[in-house]
Amino acid sequence: MIRIGAMYFAPVKALALAELPQARLEKPGIAGDRAFYIIDAAGALFTQRRYGPLVQVRPSYEAATGRLELAFPGGDRAEGIPELGEPISTPFWEGRPVEGHLVRGPWSEALSEFAGQQIRLVKAAEGRRVLRWLSAVALLKGLAPGAGAGCRAGRSRRPAVSPEHLCLRRLTA
Repeated sequence: MIRIGAMYFAPVKALALAELPQARLEKPGIAGDRAFYIIDAAGALFTQRRYGPLVQVRPSYEAATGRLELAFPGGDRAEGIPELGEPISTPFWEGRPVEGHLVRGPWSEALSEFAGQQIRLVKAAEGRRVLRWLSAVALLKGLAPGAGAGCRAGRSRRPAVSPEHLCLRRLTA
């Protein structure tokens, strides 16, 4: 038996993770996971690797209603239902393009002010996956590290879960 002790998702890639009390794993993943991402002024992907404090911004996203809220340290918030702007294609790792739309509203301005440079929020196109694999944080008992069909080695120590295969590695204390 596998027991998942905690599950997290990232409504906006590069911001803080949000804990999920429950989730349904569909073929494209968990609804709302990495629905948005951030780009810099030149259109390049902007992540915590370039500005670590992004992890302090707490996103909340309701996929069913489209409502997005970003809570910043100090109490400032940017919230509402994002309006899609012009289409954009962003090269991700290994040059893989991810299609999306720039987001109109208070989010890009608030993120830019927080980061001290111009950055923009992008909504990934429906049906397009920002990541090919989902990340899962789980507490497992009785499962050998890397056990399960479909396991793949990666740069991350986080367990990998694909829509086709379950691959969870035991976390050590």
